[in-house]
Amino acid sequence: MLRLLADDPGLTGAELARRSSVTAPSMNEMLAMLCRDGYITRSPDPRGGRAIHLFISDAGRTALANGAPVVASVFIELLDGIDEDRLADFFELADMIASRAEAYGKVTAP
Repeated sequence: MLRLLADDPGLTGAELARRSSVTAPSMNEMLAMLCRDGYITRSPDPRGGRAIHLFISDAGRTALANGAPVVASVFIELLDGIDEDRLADFFELADMIASRAEAYGKVTAP
């Protein structure tokens, strides 16, 4: 969530849930924890309505920066020794599935 908010500040919980392919209640629980711990901030939509826009805080940016090298090292270990052609096929397939999931969400979203 922190990476998504760093890249695209002001998303709503519903937008984050769609982008992450999780249910709205699951996303709300995660966002409540991130807000409680000071990693994100919430701001009402300036145009009115019920939408709440989310932003990564300074603490969230620090946590993201500190966590990125750890995540990268785990991925390096997980992918170590796998043939480059197989990895290329894997990532191509993952991109295809993500594109289809995104398109499916746009078609089925209320």
